[in-house]
Amino acid sequence: MLMSRPAFQYQPGPSSRPIAMDRAGNACKCVVFTIRPYQRRAGMLFSPRRTAFAAAVLIASHAAVAGVTREHPYLYFTSEIVSRIQLRLDKEPFKTRWERFLSIADGHLGRGTYGFGNPRNALGVAGNTAFAYAITGEQKYADRAKEEAFALMDASAWHEVKSWNKGAELGTAEASVACALVYDWCYDALSAQERARFKSEILSKSTNIYLSSIETHNDWWVTNPVTNWCGVCHGGCGLAALALYDEDPAFEKAAGYAFDHLEAFLDSVVLADGAGHEGIMYHRYGVTFGNYFYAAATHVFGDDRGLAARTADKLAGYWHIYMQAPDSLYANFNNMNESTFAGLYGADHRKWEGGPPAVLCALWEAQAGGDDLLLWGADNGGAAFYWEGICPMYFVWRRDDDPAGQKPSLPKATLFRGAGHVIFNEPDLWFAYNGGWTSNKSHHNNDLGTFVLVANGERLVNDPGYGKATTADHSSILVNGNGQPENVAGEFLHFGSGDGFHYLASDLSSCYEDNLTRFVRHAVMVDGSYIVLLDDLAAPSASQFQWRLQTEGAVRASGANATVQGQDNVLHVVAAAPQDAQATTGTETIDFVRIQPATQRAEETIVAVLYPAESGGTSPAVTWSAQGTLSVGNDAIVFSGGAGQWKLQSVKGEAADDIDRVNERTVKSQRSTNSTRHVRRHQGVGPVARIVRVDRRGVVVEMLRAGIHSARVIGLNGRVMATQNADARQQRLEFSLPEGMYILTIATGTWSHRQKLVVYP
Repeated sequence: MLMSRPAFQYQPGPSSRPIAMDRAGNACKCVVFTIRPYQRRAGMLFSPRRTAFAAAVLIASHAAVAGVTREHPYLYFTSEIVSRIQLRLDKEPFKTRWERFLSIADGHLGRGTYGFGNPRNALGVAGNTAFAYAITGEQKYADRAKEEAFALMDASAWHEVKSWNKGAELGTAEASVACALVYDWCYDALSAQERARFKSEILSKSTNIYLSSIETHNDWWVTNPVTNWCGVCHGGCGLAALALYDEDPAFEKAAGYAFDHLEAFLDSVVLADGAGHEGIMYHRYGVTFGNYFYAAATHVFGDDRGLAARTADKLAGYWHIYMQAPDSLYANFNNMNESTFAGLYGADHRKWEGGPPAVLCALWEAQAGGDDLLLWGADNGGAAFYWEGICPMYFVWRRDDDPAGQKPSLPKATLFRGAGHVIFNEPDLWFAYNGGWTSNKSHHNNDLGTFVLVANGERLVNDPGYGKATTADHSSILVNGNGQPENVAGEFLHFGSGDGFHYLASDLSSCYEDNLTRFVRHAVMVDGSYIVLLDDLAAPSASQFQWRLQTEGAVRASGANATVQGQDNVLHVVAAAPQDAQATTGTETIDFVRIQPATQRAEETIVAVLYPAESGGTSPAVTWSAQGTLSVGNDAIVFSGGAGQWKLQSVKGEAADDIDRVNERTVKSQRSTNSTRHVRRHQGVGPVARIVRVDRRGVVVEMLRAGIHSARVIGLNGRVMATQNADARQQRLEFSLPEGMYILTIATGTWSHRQKLVVYP
């Protein structure tokens, strides 16, 4: 059962003390209610820590009800919260980043505009300088932000009608975010005429075009659960509509569409264990823009529909950290170059995009109520190139806590069940494998069974990168020269670890249309030193099976052996089976090692050993027996079952036949060791506050925790009925209210709790 939002438990208790007065001055008797963070029960997703997701997203509560004209800024923060954000900027980890952020803003002051010819860079300039103005109040930043926004508006349109997409597109969304941020963050620096222009231009170039995509054209991305376009277009166009929500019914309608579509998108695109189908690069793009809107909508409407808790349950963000190898490059599956997000911004500020996405890690860390790994990602990761390494959302979403510590250790073997990605992670050897899905809804490669390998910090097996989608370009199997089609998926039969080894068995039998009836790839990492691959293959008739390994290294082959020479290391590729296997080399996009039997056959087992060593090093002797024993030097790796039923039996005498963690979460949660400072500050032990009385004479709230700044009561008509500040522990706050329904907000500078109240006659 999914709850729609973090809730509170009511614990009634009697009280007859006259602790408050009604409007006529009469003493009131009280019924005591205690507000406690919702406790986890079977099937419920909210724990005490999770109610603190508002720490970043709901920095200040904001009424969102019919008939209310909101005061700007309101998308992510209100004017009353700016001073609290400013206080953050005097301490780390915010201080140094803020200094760089302002330096970037100053650099934009002397540049020409980008306009719609380059909407991403225009977004970077507009968003950076608009936020600089919102925090500093310096007019020069508002002027530059407006200049960039007006340059975008000077374009005749923010979309181009195509045969395959009639309405909104990526550029529409990027320009929309830029103008939304300028309008909201620089609102008081806009004249009436400038505000009118924002309204007119956004309505005609963004909102109406977005509505046509949904209501008229049903453009391909509108309900696509995988593509980045869904997150970007709904997120960007939705944010612009949200920024002008009260200005026209079209804006309200568009924001409503975006909220609904993005809830569905973000629920589906973040898979089990937090991974994604579209690959690290495009997944990051779509999810970031989706959250640009969703975080703002959560703040404005006061309700995230339970998405934060569902996303936190998946450990969103971990995949973006695990998939970066020891060479600081990513496992670039599914249409991504190796250099994308290379390095680590926290270690080298010239690597603007390096490492995990800082703002997503910050958001997800706050939603989770504290997480050491995500906090490390927030403080060390980069941002999109157009932000030059620092997105303004970092200062809004990053929880107000000390700088992250050292990167927590990652598991030795991890299966991301939703995406079908596996990581074997040892100090000297790192192996990433793709056994997921060849999407027909998004960017994809037909590359199931492929892998990358990093030995001693050097990548020796490569993915050729962006635009190289065919199976022939990847480290997998070809059958009579044929590869995999779109929209096929693998299945994991076995996954797990034993003493000194990690193991997977990936069934790709259904991934070659009629060309194969069986393809199960077994991979074993032994002692963190080398990899064994066993491919169990069968075809409807005699066929030519071809095994490929792609590399940027220098390749040589002789007989059943090949070498890949890197800068400092060499990879020995030994074809242990079949007996007539020959190793040769070739070139597709990059060079590859090829292993294939001498003749065609309907069934075969191909066994290869990938043995890295320092340059000049050799591999041990390798032999294979038909009964299933592979000898690598003195090591014995035993498979049982024979063709069609191969399964790892033992490694160096250690039993492996009972390994079965395919259905278990193997991603290691870092929540159990998260910041105790945060837990104490925001959760502690016991209730947050007590509603001592709720009746027609009013409300009395007793603060039970230090650090609570205020309580506010808002009517459903949007009117703020009462506000009280709390400076001391256990201070009572009293509100006189007529009968009706209200929203009570209890807030500090970094989080808020919201609760509906009903005052009965």
